[in-house]
Amino acid sequence: MVTHSLTRLENKRLLKVAREYEQQGYRVVRRPEKAELPDFLSGFTPDLVAYGAAENVVVEVRSKSTLSGAEDLTPLASAVNATPGWRLDLVVINPRSASVIDARAEELDRDGIRSRVETVRHLLRFAEEDEEDAAALLAWSAAEATLRAVARRHNIALERDQPAFIVKKLYSLGALGREEYEVLQEALRFRNAIVHGYRLPESKQTIVDELMNTVTGWLETDLVS
Repeated sequence: MVTHSLTRLENKRLLKVAREYEQQGYRVVRRPEKAELPDFLSGFTPDLVAYGAAENVVVEVRSKSTLSGAEDLTPLASAVNATPGWRLDLVVINPRSASVIDARAEELDRDGIRSRVETVRHLLRFAEEDEEDAAALLAWSAAEATLRAVARRHNIALERDQPAFIVKKLYSLGALGREEYEVLQEALRFRNAIVHGYRLPESKQTIVDELMNTVTGWLETDLVS
């Protein structure tokens, strides 16, 4: 049985979410018993299930601490996504923090992302050590822009703009595969070291290549508009 104990803050948010769904006309069951769940959810203990006329929703409420290492969300997302008429709503409690992004900033479109990918490949072709760092950062910027587009296409709300949060939430909800997740995690390790003024001894070419191949794969689908 897959479960997690709600913290006080999570439980407070769950009550608020329940009221919101009820106001939209859903029949809401908080912390449903096994007998109240459909067969495909029998191995899970969701925080809330909302039954509607057009669709049904499984709701999980997580804080930053309980989202980290939340391996139960991936099989739950797979089960819900495989069932017509159902969707998963992951509500992440967001500690108050100001966004680091200028309000005037514009999202990169498909052409803008593709242009960055081409620039990264050019840098790698002639890269010396310092240029590898520049290529890795530019590669991550292309990947992060693409991840936000993937989130929009899957109707996944991103409550925070921190890279690690974005990757973890998309993976937890099934929008990323395991291989994509591992490539992003390794690329994020390089990104974090560089932007915080550290130097990693190993070459970055392989992981940057893998990251750009992943981004290119997304660009060739309908996940990026």
